[in-house]
Amino acid sequence: MAKPFKTSDGSWVSINEARTHIQQYQNSTQFKANSNVKAIFYGKDKLESLLAQDGCMGLRAYFGLRTEDGNDIPTLYFVGCEKDGNDMLEASLVLDLGRPCPDDCPPNVKLG
Repeated sequence: MAKPFKTSDGSWVSINEARTHIQQYQNSTQFKANSNVKAIFYGKDKLESLLAQDGCMGLRAYFGLRTEDGNDIPTLYFVGCEKDGNDMLEASLVLDLGRPCPDDCPPNVKLG
């Protein structure tokens, strides 16, 4: 069995490292294929609701495409994850419909 999932899983990186990787993505053909979507905003209340589910150790994000006005828009689908690594799909919340950049880009500080 794989090692258990923990609430502390993940790593912090410097802003410079993140910026480098973000710029590599934005210079790729994948970025253009994804309608030049740089980022997606999700509200704190929604994320906290996912994390507050009984047995939730963290979140898993799935990449997806949804169609709006005939355009494919990349999105992330967030689901709660249990300590054994299983997605919390039964009676669980699944978060989508974040606000993509563009059009909802940060006005000042930008990583990419």
